[in-house]
Amino acid sequence: MEYKILILPKNYLSALITTFCLLPFILLSQNSKKNIADFEIYMDVGKMDSNFYNFIEERNFLINERLTMSMINPKQDGCAQLDIVKKYIDIKFPEKLAEGVCVIDWEGKAISNLKKFTKGDNTEVNQMQEYIKIVDTMKAMRPNLKIGIYNIPFRNYSKDKVAFNPYDYTRLYPLLRKTDIINPSPYKPYSVAQVGEKSNNKYFEDYIQQALRIKNDINKPVLAYIAMRYYNANSPDNKKLIPPQEFKADLKHMLKTKVDGKNIDGFILWNGDRWSFEDKLEKKNEKNENNLKNKFLDQHFLLLRKYSLIIDSLNVSNH
Repeated sequence: MEYKILILPKNYLSALITTFCLLPFILLSQNSKKNIADFEIYMDVGKMDSNFYNFIEERNFLINERLTMSMINPKQDGCAQLDIVKKYIDIKFPEKLAEGVCVIDWEGKAISNLKKFTKGDNTEVNQMQEYIKIVDTMKAMRPNLKIGIYNIPFRNYSKDKVAFNPYDYTRLYPLLRKTDIINPSPYKPYSVAQVGEKSNNKYFEDYIQQALRIKNDINKPVLAYIAMRYYNANSPDNKKLIPPQEFKADLKHMLKTKVDGKNIDGFILWNGDRWSFEDKLEKKNEKNENNLKNKFLDQHFLLLRKYSLIIDSLNVSNH
């Protein structure tokens, strides 16, 4: 039997060895990306100028609308005022066949009653039925709208640590089955410097997993509200910008969190800067209001652009 020795060129042999050595790292990188699927990006930031709208159109981002307390229940008694709801649906979505996302953001007494209901406590108003009235009204008026309920599952903070308190969300399924999307709001309450990365990741993981359990039960997508600032009145970091790398790490953790192989379907970037700014203007009664607004919008746009591009950088299709 004859044996032949194959002599490979030096550069070929070197490339072969390098590839063999790097293969585990290449596969690890690919598997890491597989943990993050493509997701949708929505913006909920109030009225902006043309630069902003041109930007989101170029990036294929989407706009979502909200119905807030003043558009649902100015009396703040927990009872839906459907004439007012209809008025604002006509304003926000003039076309009968309008498409898009509209989230019911009914805070105060209404959301408090829902929390009590999920714990089995009695409330003076049948709050879930009041929410259902709104959803049914919106569906009848604009059948192509996708409707969600803000902050379900409920977000919970404690004074000196991140906390997660379980509720029986199955009690809300008659309401949630009538909606089209699930809208948790994992705003970040504390910086890494305050409570550590492990504690923050536990908060995100617990909260997102609860949303995903609801998703799997009722087969609805999850669009999570996020913010580029910390929001927690008990924290010295309240309303400070989250550092970009910390913001990106948080998003990665949320996207990689799964329940039965399912993860969240997108983010809604909310920012309160616009409303905070207008409140300050009103209180100061500024004479140069238009100039100040234009200056603010320019600065605000740069921030929104920066943070929305961080979100988009995690989409698989961008790699």
